[in-house]
Amino acid sequence: PNHEAEYYANFNFIWKDALEQTKKHKAHLLIAVLSQDQSKLEQAKMFTKIAALCLDNKHALGFYTGAVVLEPSFYIENAKMLDDNRLPVYNWIYVSVYPSENGVNAYTYGLRNFDKLELEVCDLNIEEKELFFCIYDIVLHILTYDINLKDKDILKFEDGKEIKFIKSQGISVENESLKIIF
Repeated sequence: PNHEAEYYANFNFIWKDALEQTKKHKAHLLIAVLSQDQSKLEQAKMFTKIAALCLDNKHALGFYTGAVVLEPSFYIENAKMLDDNRLPVYNWIYVSVYPSENGVNAYTYGLRNFDKLELEVCDLNIEEKELFFCIYDIVLHILTYDINLKDKDILKFEDGKEIKFIKSQGISVENESLKIIF
């Protein structure tokens, strides 16, 4: 509705034909999984399985997540991670990385679906691609271990890397977010 899918297709830098393919859509299917008994993570897993089944159709043009439109084959391949007891975070969380005057900024979209604060990075001197994958590693860690980060928390990785989080008003996201300090 209101050309939302076409607008958000522009945010998929991996799928080059996203906008062209999305413009072809004639209808949409809405999927919801609601449960008071299952965790947000279990609901997301169920949702992903249902969505992947729906996308396994020659007429499926894309999957609109609310922040980006994903290519059906990309979504389906990521959903298969569930078969190996891995989390398909690329299907659940959108990460936007963009240049700023003093480096690179980034933010997540989708962590709130898991009752977590969104993450942001401000003015970091790093390659955009490196930051993109680094944030996904952090997201995967948070969701895998159901970590509820708070202001001034430090996340320690097995390789000895430590990342600090500062809670403050969001810059690129609504409400409060956790700023990642490397």
